[in-house]
Amino acid sequence: MGFWGRLVSCALLLAAMAAATPPSYAAAEPKSLRERLVGTWLLVSATDIRKDGSTVNRWGENPKGTIIFTPDGRYAQMILRTDVLFGAKNAASFGTYTVNERDKALVTHVEASSNQHYSGTDRKRTILSLTDDEMIYLNPASSAGTSVRTVWKRAR
Repeated sequence: MGFWGRLVSCALLLAAMAAATPPSYAAAEPKSLRERLVGTWLLVSATDIRKDGSTVNRWGENPKGTIIFTPDGRYAQMILRTDVLFGAKNAASFGTYTVNERDKALVTHVEASSNQHYSGTDRKRTILSLTDDEMIYLNPASSAGTSVRTVWKRAR
């Protein structure tokens, strides 16, 4: 076999190998919204939006909080107001959660809450934005009669 024959054979062999090997640059299957929620998040802000459009920081200027979503569908959340010495406000709950991928809805199924009115209820949030580092959701109906835009950053 001459030079050109060997060249054609090598080209055919390389083409066959390339066809049989999946490209390493192939994009991984995108993660679901639920998979992307899993982890620990730290509260950045929770802004109440009144019916007239005005806003208030119910949890003060420097609120502290965390929400944890586990892969098996459980959650725990705590929010603390840190700018008052006495009569401090806090909210805590735990239970399970589900995600409606199509509607971008997060529903917490509250087993117990520091606000007893929420124990045994479902609480729906609309996920406005979710990146690897930040989650923003909207609670359309808070206990104060407002909607609440909450910003979380992923704990690292």
